[in-house]
Amino acid sequence: MKKATYLFLGILIAIMFVFTGCGKESDYKEAISLYEDGKFAEAATKFTELGDYEKSAEYVIDCDYNIAKGFLQDEKYEEAIKIFETLKDYKDSSEKLKEAKFGLMKEKYSDVIDALNGNKWFFNGGSDTILNMISFEDTQAIISQVYFDGNGKHENGSNNYDCAIDDKNIVLTMADESELKIEYKLSDGKIVLGGKNTYLNSEEVERGIQGYWKCRTSFADCKTDSYVSFDNGKVTSEEFSEARGYTDGSYYYYGPYTGKYAINDGGFDTEMMHGKNWFFNIIDGKVTILNYDHVCKKTKKFPGEDGYDF
Repeated sequence: MKKATYLFLGILIAIMFVFTGCGKESDYKEAISLYEDGKFAEAATKFTELGDYEKSAEYVIDCDYNIAKGFLQDEKYEEAIKIFETLKDYKDSSEKLKEAKFGLMKEKYSDVIDALNGNKWFFNGGSDTILNMISFEDTQAIISQVYFDGNGKHENGSNNYDCAIDDKNIVLTMADESELKIEYKLSDGKIVLGGKNTYLNSEEVERGIQGYWKCRTSFADCKTDSYVSFDNGKVTSEEFSEARGYTDGSYYYYGPYTGKYAINDGGFDTEMMHGKNWFFNIIDGKVTILNYDHVCKKTKKFPGEDGYDF
């Protein structure tokens, strides 16, 4: 009797196993069909119910990926972000996540992006003789650099950085994964940048250079004083050098030289003689003129050819 009972139970379990397997196989085929028809949400539900049957778990992930791609294509960025953040390194999910975040940012902060695009700001590059420039193209920031020495101005390359925008800051992700945070204020379509560094646009640089500037250099114990003035598009310079071997106080006078000017990346486009020896930087938060790599100071006027005294 016991043997008959065991045999019956064995047969029953076998039958249940067969029918259960057939049911899962049928559901699996149905899920595959939904997947192939592009009905990823329905397919994901079926594959989830199937648990670890065949490749169901793998299909669930791929369905989520395709659902997120659909949201991205439909510009439903928040929905896309939620899914891509769970997929991590699956296929190109990390790139798609970045694309979705940038899409959401452009949608939410289009007025900020419009104010940034096509403009340039100058800020100190870490020393008196290094100047950085930053400009923007949608979700990219471009930082270029020049430096000044005794031979003039030199370009030091440029780099592109991804940037993110929130209600108060523009955040750049640097090459070493550190962040450069730039505060901003937007009013009537115009934007002002600030924060840790002082960022000045061309108009602010133009205002800052106006007036008279002077710097003193020395070579072989011979002093030279160089003067320059900027007056709303007109530049003038003159120079005095000690005359050794003559009576005390004698000097050589050069100038005045004059011409028109326009600001460029750290210097000036001008036809004035020796005009390309003058540069500018942002030092201690203010526009400052340089003669080669020598920092100038503000002064009140030119001494004139006969008005100088060493």
